[in-house]
Parts: sequence; C-alpha cells; structure tokens
Amino acid sequence: MPLPGRVCQGLGASPEAIWACGPDGLVRIDPATNEVLATVELDAALVVSRLAYGAGSVWAFATATVGPDLVARIDPATNAVTATIELGRIAGTMAFGFDALWVSSPTDDRLLRIDPATNAVEEWTDGLDTPGLVVVGADALWVSMLFGENAQAEEDDVTVVRIDPETGDVTASIATGGSLETSFGMAATEDGIWVRGLDPMLVRIDPATNEIIDRIGESSGPGDVTVAFGSVWITSERGEVIRLEP
Repeated sequence: MPLPGRVCQGLGASPEAIWACGPDGLVRIDPATNEVLATVELDAALVVSRLAYGAGSVWAFATATVGPDLVARIDPATNAVTATIELGRIAGTMAFGFDALWVSSPTDDRLLRIDPATNAVEEWTDGLDTPGLVVVGADALWVSMLFGENAQAEEDDVTVVRIDPETGDVTASIATGGSLETSFGMAATEDGIWVRGLDPMLVRIDPATNEIIDRIGESSGPGDVTVAFGSVWITSERGEVIRLEP
C-alpha cells in the first residue's frame, strides 16, 4: 500500500494495528483490511530502527533537529502522542522488554533505559563501543557494537554484548566475525540469538553458554533476520528471502 512521503523507520505492531513511519509521523494500518486508519503527526527522525510496543504504548523516534534525539510515546487507543521524551543525545535503535524501553546511543557509547511509569531516562550501561541494535532475549539484552555506516570490524573484534537488564552489567562479549554496522539485524529465541552479518551471513549464539554454535553462509551483503512460524527468515541484498530450519 502507498504511504505518504518516504518511510524513515522500520515497522512496529501493537495488539490491533501495524505501524509505519514516514517523514511527517506515524501511520496506523488495520491488518484486517490493509487500510490506513489514522496518522500521528510528529517530527520523525531519520534513523534505521524498528518501532517498539510496550506498557500499552507505541514508541518511535522523533527529532528536535535532524537526528533521533527524542522518543515519542503514542497511545494506540487514541492515536495521540502522550509524551515527548528528551534523550539529550543521538539515538541508534530501540526495543521494549523487562518493563522498560531500551535505547542505544552510538555517539555516546551508552545504553539508556526509559521507565514507562515516569518517562524518566536513565544511563544504564556505558563504555560500549558504538552500540546499535538492541534485542530482548529471555533473560538478557543483546546489543550490537560498531554501529555505523561502513563500520569495519576485525575478526576478533567484539560485535555483540550481553547485558543484564537488572544491573546494566556486560556479562558476555562475543566476536561474530564481521561488522554489523547499520544494515543488519538480530533476533532472539529461547535457544538462540541470531545475528545477520556480512561474513558469515548468519551466526547463532547459544544463550546458555554465550558461545557461537552455528556459522551459516558466506558473505551476501546487508540483510535482516527474524524468527517466526518455526523457521529463521533472512534477507539478502540479492532480493531473496531465505528460510532456514533451526
């Protein structure tokens, strides 16, 4: 379906709707009819990040300048912005889990925590190396490092860290073998953290041991990964969607 303007962020879902982001704000889509039911005006930021849902709200990046330096909180019952939260820095991506919104800050090497009860921003983990993707696992947060356009990682460079959501401590550091930069994805299941990278194409981390247990495929350029319907799904720059059986 056509959307107004240019899509600037990834998709998100609330219990009754699909949400997409354009330059003038969010668009609410009815999954039953594929119709646009509402638009939510906000100064949308130019950033590669999926929208988040949690604590009864849709969360999206907004901007007071150009980069993503604000978080907009939207009530899906009214399609209204209920809070605009100043981050005080440029953000990377977001995810909701463990009763909080988590936001990476590549420019300040930090992971931020936003409390949905108060909308307060707390600096949760610092000393990270350009953190980017944030994924919520069963009992931990997983965050990619070296997040930036054309970021290069050596074979032994740490590219994924595991963070305790209760303390903010980094409990594991993993070298997946290549840069993730801004064009790749991660997904979490109970038995694997799936990391879409450059070479190898896909890495599976065992969350029980923090060890890499699968390396799948050779370099295939940028792409994303998700897990659904009992399979792992990945995209490649060749325009393919590849389905793998775990």
